[in-house]
Amino acid sequence: MNPGAPLWGGSVLFTPAAAAETAGVGAGAVRINFRIDGAASWDAGAVARFDPIVGAALDAGLVPLGLACNEFLPLGQEAWNDDPDGDGVNDYVTAFADAAGTVIRAFSGRVEAWEIWNEPDCWSNPSYRTDPTHAGCTYILPRVYAKILAEVYLRVQDLVDAGQVTLVSGGLFAHDIGGSWSDSTGYLGELYAEGVWDWMEGHTPRRYPWGGLGYHFYINQGEGLDTGRLTGYLDGVRSTQTLHGDTAPLWITEFGWRTDAVSEAQQSANLQSAMALLEARGDVAATFWYKVKDVPAEPSFWGVLRADGSRKPAADAFAAPAATCTPVVTDDAEPPPETADTPPDIPPDAPPDAEADFPADDAALDPPPEDPGDDIPPWTDPTPDAPDGAGDARPDTAQDASGDPSDPAPDVPSAPSTSMNSGCACALLPA
Repeated sequence: MNPGAPLWGGSVLFTPAAAAETAGVGAGAVRINFRIDGAASWDAGAVARFDPIVGAALDAGLVPLGLACNEFLPLGQEAWNDDPDGDGVNDYVTAFADAAGTVIRAFSGRVEAWEIWNEPDCWSNPSYRTDPTHAGCTYILPRVYAKILAEVYLRVQDLVDAGQVTLVSGGLFAHDIGGSWSDSTGYLGELYAEGVWDWMEGHTPRRYPWGGLGYHFYINQGEGLDTGRLTGYLDGVRSTQTLHGDTAPLWITEFGWRTDAVSEAQQSANLQSAMALLEARGDVAATFWYKVKDVPAEPSFWGVLRADGSRKPAADAFAAPAATCTPVVTDDAEPPPETADTPPDIPPDAPPDAEADFPADDAALDPPPEDPGDDIPPWTDPTPDAPDGAGDARPDTAQDASGDPSDPAPDVPSAPSTSMNSGCACALLPA
């Protein structure tokens, strides 16, 4: 389940009562957005604000999934996509990874899974390729995102390699909005093409830092779910993973239907169909419905509960499969040898990405025929903006592995969603 922002304007919103309400619909886990909420940095005071939030989840019997997304630092898209030389290296990468290392360690033993970013392929500006610092939504350049993922792993490598923490890549934004579609495999392919993974494979026990691949799907909005279409989306992602030697299970950290677009009965039917399909697959480790409760003022009608707390049919539809699934933390990487030393920082002269894989001419920006093109209308639901601020730099780390300076490979573009907050879920054991 995704309950919404746990902290806003200094006020704790995910209270024991909210946690009990979340558990009351049958959820076994909750996705908690560790948003900076106006603080300048993740000092002891900022970290302490989340102690009661995590405590409320655990006391209610909910397994927390931590989320560190664009709201994790007091900086915006101009900072995280500031990469004029095309190597994926900037101060934001270091600041984010340093902060993530601090927060993950602070909650070690209480929060065992962490999702890094939210919808990295989500944009609202059709010129997102040529103007990534104003792409809108939560779009982050694949080369920058790869460096963030690698750097976060290095900050907490001992915890990950010991099986105490699982990193989950940020949920990709798959959709079929406005008559177009995106299964997010284009962006995922660009991410796999980054040269930092070669360095990871040569210096750590794994090629990719994540133990779960995050994925969101918002398809058949306004109608009944086409399970064949959903299967095609999921199979496409799995095929892309297989092509690149990634065996991590899928973590579906958002999916849902809103009852101002479908009837309550249809929302329930879609939930049942999706849950049955996901539970039957052997490559899905966790599912998180978006979200617990309606908030008409936003407006948001994604909940399985109405604003007054009364249950929609979807609440009972969610509770039935949730009762039979078990929250899990899974990591598919081989454990390191007991004598393994902490790997050295990635040197500045690490091998560059294979530029031959990416044509540098303008034609590379044109989507292939099977892609929908750049005419997808933006999803116009508002999303909260991160406040401004600054971060510190740490040189000579994983981010120094050279990125691909050429134009990016074409991907399937997507549009923004409102899912910027937290979540709660039932986790499904892979077969």
